[in-house]
Amino acid sequence: MFRWFKRFLWLCILAGIVAAVVYGFMPKPILVDTAMVSRGVLSVSVAEDGKTRVRDRFVISAPLAGRLHRIKVRAGDPVSLLPTVERLADKPNDSEPIHDNGHGDVTPKSFTASASLGTAPVSELAIIDPIDPSLLDSRQIAQAKLRVKALESAVQSASAAKAKASIASEWAKLDLDRHAGLSGKGANTKQELEDAKMLLRSRTEDLNSAKFAEQTAKYELELSRAALLRSKPLAAEDAEKWQLRLHSPIDGLVMKVLQESETIVQQGTPLLEVGDPRDLEIDIEVLSTDAVKILPHQIVRLKHWGGEKPLLAHVRLVEPSGYLKLSALGVEEQRVHVIAQFDTPYAERPTLGNGYRVEAEIVIWEENDVLKVPTGALFRDNGASQTTSSEKPAADIWAVFVVENGLAIKRRIEVGRRNGLEAEVLNGLSETDLVVVHPSDRIQDQIQVQPR
Repeated sequence: MFRWFKRFLWLCILAGIVAAVVYGFMPKPILVDTAMVSRGVLSVSVAEDGKTRVRDRFVISAPLAGRLHRIKVRAGDPVSLLPTVERLADKPNDSEPIHDNGHGDVTPKSFTASASLGTAPVSELAIIDPIDPSLLDSRQIAQAKLRVKALESAVQSASAAKAKASIASEWAKLDLDRHAGLSGKGANTKQELEDAKMLLRSRTEDLNSAKFAEQTAKYELELSRAALLRSKPLAAEDAEKWQLRLHSPIDGLVMKVLQESETIVQQGTPLLEVGDPRDLEIDIEVLSTDAVKILPHQIVRLKHWGGEKPLLAHVRLVEPSGYLKLSALGVEEQRVHVIAQFDTPYAERPTLGNGYRVEAEIVIWEENDVLKVPTGALFRDNGASQTTSSEKPAADIWAVFVVENGLAIKRRIEVGRRNGLEAEVLNGLSETDLVVVHPSDRIQDQIQVQPR
């Protein structure tokens, strides 16, 4: 009895070992990540970095050469038009002037104060004085003094010539009066009277010529004396008469001061830049292969600009010419500038300034009711070239693993538009299907799987 019990015990132990070995070699379901095929909004966009910029920037330059006073305004200070310019440009209204920048962004026409400094708007930006005369060396001074003496003698000579012409004119007048008296008594001929009149006219013109010559000599003397003037500051009441004051052409802010310190500037020297930060646009650099898909008036979403919610804009212009740019990895890329205009009002983005970075998404296609699947579930069917005779190349044939009754079933699908996260399903899936996301190389057709 004990012997049979011992054999039965060993038989049970052996059966347990065999069962454990068999169970260990049995295939187990593979844990997988899954996602449900759903319907919803699908948008295809071009995502690139962009930067804001003032649409109309004004560079204030020196119209004439002169001595520039130190510029007192700073970047960020508000500027405004002169009141007289405003009256000539626009008829004044009783209500506050309104400014519309052309895309529905309505704001007050002038800045009342700077956000950072709290200063009132100014219209005068810079003051330019005439350049002082250059200093003369000893040789130039001696030559100028001798030139002054020569011209003083010329003035005296011209004065003597004028006096001589004046005496001759008076004598001719007396001679004409004498011939006129004799002609009345019949003691003078008509020819002699005409000769006397002609002589008086000639002497009068000689006197006028002498006067002009004397004035010319005096002017040349003053010009020669001016060459001896040394550089010296003008009196305060005289300096303002000769100063050139530069004023702002717009209502806005000072964007940049290019020349702050007092110095001598030449004609055309840039001094500062002004612009209206309320009228911003976005410059987006996209690849030329993406630029051909972008059309004017397409929606642009601006993200990660620093605010709580994205901003809206639209494409205003796709520039017709591209340019070559090196990427951070040293790869040559052909890029194109895409200019977008804000649709979000200025009141919702008052702190966004010129040259700020934004992340732009240009929506090139969007539908509201689309059957979509995560792009992580898609993979290319390697065996499609041998098993299909469709016109599509094998590289364009996609497949997914659909979870049915605990098995992963490979199913080919037709894919439409797609972005980085989701793809449009044209054929092969339904809304209730469960697909495997990011399948590993262990996942094969008809293999057991278990959703996590």
